[in-house]
Formats: sequence, structure tokens, C-alpha cells
Amino acid sequence: MHSRTLTTAVAVGLTLVACVGDTDPADRITASAARLKSHGTCVAGTCDYYFEWTPCTRPFFDLVCEPYSTARRHKHLGVTAPSTTTEYPLTESITGLAPSTHYRFRACGKGSAEAKYQCATEWDFTTGVAQQLASPMYNALAAKPAGTMSHPVGAFQGRDVGNAVVFRNSALYYFGDTWGPGFWRTSTAAYGARQSFTGDFPPLADATRPGPHYDSSGYPKQFVPYTTSEPEFVYNEELGANERYYHWPTANFVRATSSGDEALVFFSRAGFEGGTQGAGFFVDAVREGDTTTRANTRRLLWPRGTADAYLPLDIEEGGLRYFITCKTHGFAARCFLARVAPANATDPAAYRYYDQATNDWPETQVSRGCDDSACPDSVQGGLFDASPYMSYHPSITHNPYLGKYLSVAGTGGGIELRVADRITGPWSQPTSVPDTTDGRYGFVTRTAAEGLDNYHAREQLHLRSPDAKTIMVSYFHAAEPESADNRAVKLVRIELVR
Repeated sequence: MHSRTLTTAVAVGLTLVACVGDTDPADRITASAARLKSHGTCVAGTCDYYFEWTPCTRPFFDLVCEPYSTARRHKHLGVTAPSTTTEYPLTESITGLAPSTHYRFRACGKGSAEAKYQCATEWDFTTGVAQQLASPMYNALAAKPAGTMSHPVGAFQGRDVGNAVVFRNSALYYFGDTWGPGFWRTSTAAYGARQSFTGDFPPLADATRPGPHYDSSGYPKQFVPYTTSEPEFVYNEELGANERYYHWPTANFVRATSSGDEALVFFSRAGFEGGTQGAGFFVDAVREGDTTTRANTRRLLWPRGTADAYLPLDIEEGGLRYFITCKTHGFAARCFLARVAPANATDPAAYRYYDQATNDWPETQVSRGCDDSACPDSVQGGLFDASPYMSYHPSITHNPYLGKYLSVAGTGGGIELRVADRITGPWSQPTSVPDTTDGRYGFVTRTAAEGLDNYHAREQLHLRSPDAKTIMVSYFHAAEPESADNRAVKLVRIELVR
């Protein structure tokens, strides 16, 4: 079990002859209320069920919960549910909860003629503070896998990152690593459609093949290419060996000039020209009609170790583009905000950083008050605390269907959804879309292969439905080497509810 706001406590479903179902994660969480959810069906005429909940404390790593009590239970008797499906939603809105408190809950049920209830999976949630927005709702019965994002089938498989940007008439997708038979290269790209899909996501098309972007073996060249003086294999002191994954496209695109030219923000492990420019986060313009960047336009934005790297969000308003960084501390990762005029996105001195304590945008990085192990209470610039397993950074978009800003942050398995009326917050408590062994909510349980979790989860803005009710989330899943979806960037379709 991972330490996160919403976790799976017991993976046991309600499986009786008379009724079949299981508990789902809670949503609409506020300081004093929550909506408990489950799904099931009754195959014996009528069934009885109830939700029960109990407060918990977290003295160390795991929650310690009070015993369930009939005082925190509401029975529903003689319920008729369709016997032809196990996908019948059951909900219970509860009030009178204590703020900033952990709770655990479960659904229990039986046939009305049976004597004994049996209880299903337990889930946890944490209430918010006074006047905090309710956490967002989604249709747990409609969260589904939506295919994988990769290069053409049988050729290469993009793994890591899977970011995309609407680039002229297509969406340009780029990857950290690309995997093929006897082949592994970092930083490749492919084109795909820029629309929502009701079925599985179609294979990506390599619009540059044949062409100058493949080597003599037919493998795609670097999306972030090496300069002429740089070898493809570079010595990495941390690993003590040569490696080819050297320049890493971790982030999204920014509009680098007022005329609308695009640029990519990316991480380099050791800098350029033999390291003379130093490791850190760079910005690099993208050539017209091309799928590679051009080395002579690179600018170092934030040197590694002396400045925090802020990665671009899909939010541009008021003439400013917004960025985010998250610093791991203890059991969470605190996220901070920055902004810049797009025409000045290549100038690190032009960025301003949000300070929650003063509701101001100073020139200095508020996030530098936190290291990777501790973030003092005096550092109040953070938007919210996300899961320490989220990897990279959350996505934030404005969702017209909800009429709110929507954050998608990974948990190492599934994701957490948050909403806010303003990008600076206050942000709601999270709603969990969890990973399960059967992938019920669209997210497959993370694997032990390579010791990796499910990471780099974010909303793909250009793939959401026209009304923004259905969003598409991508994440990297390090499957077992024998698996058909080995190291695939996977997609999940989530239907939001108002």
C-alpha cells in the first residue's frame, strides 16, 4: 500500500450469490462531507446494503482506524438492482465529518433474505479545510483504458513521457526513450491526430519516414539532436558508464516568440558541447515542418543544482504562460507556480514565481526554500501537496465542462484529480482514480519490472471531448519484458461529472 491521500486498503470484492459488487473511491470531498461510492447488482429479487465509515490517524506510515460502528452506518433495505449487470452505481452522501481528518469506508451487502452482510474493498480519504472546494466527481463505471501511444506497430515503441502538442495541423508526440528489437534510443517523435476518440487510440504515424531523420539502420534519430561535436554515447558519472539517453524531453512546449514559434523545454543530464554549458533545463526552438529541434537556438533556462526547473502547463491567459515545479518532501510533493510572457520564454530572468503567503509574483524562486527532503511550514508558495510518487509534474488545464481549473497528478499507480476556481488556488482535496490488478478504472497496477512505478501521468488536452466532459490521461507503464505492451505509454478515458 502506498502512502497517499486515497489508497486501496483491502483488495476484496463483495461476491455473494445474492449480490455482487465492490466499493469505489470517494469523491465530492469537503471539510465536513464526502460522497461514498460503490457498484453492484442484485440477483435475488431485492438486496440490502450499507456504507460504513470510521476516522483514522496516521502516527507513522500507515493509518490506524477506529473500529466500524453502527453509529456511522446507513442501511438501504429492499433495493432492486438490474440483475443483468454488475455495473449499477450506489452512492451515499455523508456529512458531519471533522475537517483535515483521515477516514476509511467500505460497502457491505446481502440478499434481503440472507442473515449476514459481507463487506467489500476499503478505501481511504482525507477531508479538507473550511471553505475548500469539493473534490471533483467522475463516473467510476466509465473509466476505461483507451489504447497505447507509440510509433507504428512492429517498428518502434515510444516509452517515457508521451507528451504532445498541437503543432500546425497535427499533434506532435515525443518520447524519452524509444524501444525496438535490439535498439534503444532516447528522444524521438511521431505525428498523430488532434481529436477525441471513442475507441482505442490509433497508431501514430511517422510523418518523416523516409527522410533525413533516420539513421542507416532505419531507426529514428534524436528529436533533440546532438551538436556536431557531441558523441552519441556520453559518459555518465552517476552510472559510471557510457549512455545514449542524454538529452531528455521531459516537458511540454512553450510559445517562444510573439509570432507563435514553438520551442521545447527539456532536460540534459550533462549539458552540451562536452558539458561546457552545464546540466540543466534548456529551451530549444523547433524548425518549420520538422520533427527535430535545432542545436544553435538552445538556451539554458535553469542550471541543475542552482535553480529549480519549471515546466510549462497548458495554461496561457492574460498574455502569460504558466509553469509548475514540484519538490518532494516527506510523504508528499509540494507544487509551485511560475509565469512568463511567451515572447520572453527563453529568458530565465523574465520568469516570476508565485508566493502564496503574499499573493504576489516575486523574481526569486519561492520553491528554493524547500529541498528534496523537507519543505518548512514557512514556505507557503505551494499550490498543493501531491503524491511523492507522481514523477515529473502534474498537468493543469482549464475545463469548460466543470468551469474550473483541473489538475491531474500521478500517484505512482493511478491519478489524483483536483479542481480550483483560480490557478493559484485554493485547490480542492484530491479525488482518486486508482490502479487495480484488473485495470477496472483504466490504470493497470504498477509493475516491479525495472523497479519503476506508473509515472508521467497527465491530461492530453488535445484529446479531450469537444464538451470537455471526457478527458484522456496518458501514463508510462513499465510492463514485464514479455508483455505485448512492454514499456508502453498508455491512455485512459475518464468521464467527469458535475
